[in-house]
Amino acid sequence: MGDLSDLGFNADNVEPARSREPVPAGDYMAMVMDANVNTTKAGTGKYLKLQFEIMGGKFAGRWIWTNINTQNPNSQAVEIGHAELSALCRAVGIAELTDTTQFIGKTLLLGVQVDPEGYNGKPTNDVVGYQAAGPASPRPNTVPAPPAQTTDQVPPPVDQDDSLPF
Repeated sequence: MGDLSDLGFNADNVEPARSREPVPAGDYMAMVMDANVNTTKAGTGKYLKLQFEIMGGKFAGRWIWTNINTQNPNSQAVEIGHAELSALCRAVGIAELTDTTQFIGKTLLLGVQVDPEGYNGKPTNDVVGYQAAGPASPRPNTVPAPPAQTTDQVPPPVDQDDSLPF
């Protein structure tokens, strides 16, 4: 037995843990919550570790993680990693990547699959694609362009009566 009286814990004051079950395969609107560069266990490469939060629907608030190889002795791993990094950058509108903080707060459509054997034989989610979240919204303090006039919007003819005194 262990005395927890000095802990001062009240479950009503703490949000319960989120489900650890993988979300179903599909596309999810997500936001990048964390992005860090880590060194591989072997110490011979680096990878970008990303955490995403699903932003809507039944699975809002759930987290998805992925790693992208950025440096590795295996050139094919680097090629795959750079292609994946390019897809991610394009999806969130980053042309020139200089720091992981550029990802934080960016939203995108995240393609997710379920790997039934995932981690220690338990199912996990795999990120399988990145797409832009939708059309870019105008930047603050910009005036939208007036709508283009089409042949369907031709103004009515002006009365050319010259008998008016003005």
